[in-house]
Amino acid sequence: MAKEVLKSHDPACANRQKSVATEIMRYSYTDIVLLKMQCKVDVILDAINDEHRKNLTATNKANGELGSEDLVEVLFRLKESSELDFPKTNDNIIAVIFDMFSAGTESSSSTLDWAMAELIKNPRVMLKAKNEIRQAYNGRKTINEADMHMLKYLKLVVKETLHLHPPVSIIPRTCREECEIGGYQIPINANVIVNIWSIGRDPNYWENPDSFKPAS
Repeated sequence: MAKEVLKSHDPACANRQKSVATEIMRYSYTDIVLLKMQCKVDVILDAINDEHRKNLTATNKANGELGSEDLVEVLFRLKESSELDFPKTNDNIIAVIFDMFSAGTESSSSTLDWAMAELIKNPRVMLKAKNEIRQAYNGRKTINEADMHMLKYLKLVVKETLHLHPPVSIIPRTCREECEIGGYQIPINANVIVNIWSIGRDPNYWENPDSFKPAS
């Protein structure tokens, strides 16, 4: 769909005046730009897919670390087998790879965005975090992950960010045993939704729950 649309709607249309044809097709200019981005992502994922397929065809060996299968190779094996009940295509494999990339980066980038926003809103907290980093790494040219234990206040900043702005606001769970919550009887194996955002801002459990206080 994205490639077909871009055949007649080049990316520059985002800066043009609206045309009747575009309105009829009901594609906004933002949609067209997003479609072009999706095409670029498809090219990258197709390349990953093709690279693994060619490697398996040429060497018949796993491409993962220590000679074991990596995720893409496992998906290829499942595609050729009958271990799963639903149809498996190359599009399914690409979709899984995309989910892995997005799930692995979206939560971290979202947390960083909120952390920076809270630090900008709270200059006192930002100054304290900056001073801790400068004191801990004063005169050092390189910093590695093993040194992160020295940044105790920065860890509090990250935890407070996750407290106020969880990357996932609600999570689904299955009840493992029958219980009662808020006067409601929850049967075993019932699907429940846990509102993490609401828990983190509940005044019954947090003092000034909407305030950003890393030292608390």
